[in-house]
Amino acid sequence: MVLRLVLGEQVVTVVCAYAPQVGLGDQEKREFWDCLDLVVRAIPREEKKFIGGDFNGHIGKDNDGFELVHGGFGFGGRNEPGRDLLDFAAAHGLAEDVTRKSTIF
Repeated sequence: MVLRLVLGEQVVTVVCAYAPQVGLGDQEKREFWDCLDLVVRAIPREEKKFIGGDFNGHIGKDNDGFELVHGGFGFGGRNEPGRDLLDFAAAHGLAEDVTRKSTIF
């Protein structure tokens, strides 16, 4: 689901997404990430983006390799869906630079 809000001079796009359950096949998971990729790419760069939902992933406590998108405040270990989430955030520059009107993930 996508919701676009006009707040004064700023347009904010909110995306709510729910990843396939862990037990589903790789094709369903790939279709989910491909679809989310299309949705995020369609949002104009100058808009703020908020993406939330249930991604069925554990990103873990370590931000190794994902310093731009992981604040290091997690706990436990990272699983494959968590790595997929971090890869997606890094690929789209999410939470990279709030002062540049980029996305908070």
